[in-house]
Amino acid sequence: MQSLLASGNDYVLLIGRSFLAAVFGISALSKFRRDPAEIKVLANLHIPAPASAEVLVGVCEVIGALALVLGIYAQIASILLAIFMIGISFTVLTFWSPGDPAPMRAQKLNSFAANIAMPWLLLFAEMRSRCSRNQASSATSIRIDTLLLRSSPHGHGPAGFSF
Repeated sequence: MQSLLASGNDYVLLIGRSFLAAVFGISALSKFRRDPAEIKVLANLHIPAPASAEVLVGVCEVIGALALVLGIYAQIASILLAIFMIGISFTVLTFWSPGDPAPMRAQKLNSFAANIAMPWLLLFAEMRSRCSRNQASSATSIRIDTLLLRSSPHGHGPAGFSF
């Protein structure tokens, strides 16, 4: 896998970002169904207009997922989605709450662990994408320099500049 990334092949990154985006897309679909249990969770957090807030969160998840897949503002989307996941983890998935029954706490703990891992995956994917773009950029500049060096039989570029 490392050799695919190092060679400038962005297909692996696209597939990885697509899988991450699918998580947010599936989550957004549940928001658009307006599940009464999820609305109740938001209402218990004293969020104003919980049904509207749930749809708004779904829209944000869809926009973030599309940005990841299409690579449009993917850095910003990755950072915002990571912040969102951490915020959700500590406000909604309170597995340490003694008032919840044991099965609910176990479910919250599993979701909490996944939500804490997800931001690192988002940031890792974006950093790999940035490194891949930087490698492609420096490879292009090396090729341009090589062409400029070959433009003169004496190793000088245009206008007599030496490289």
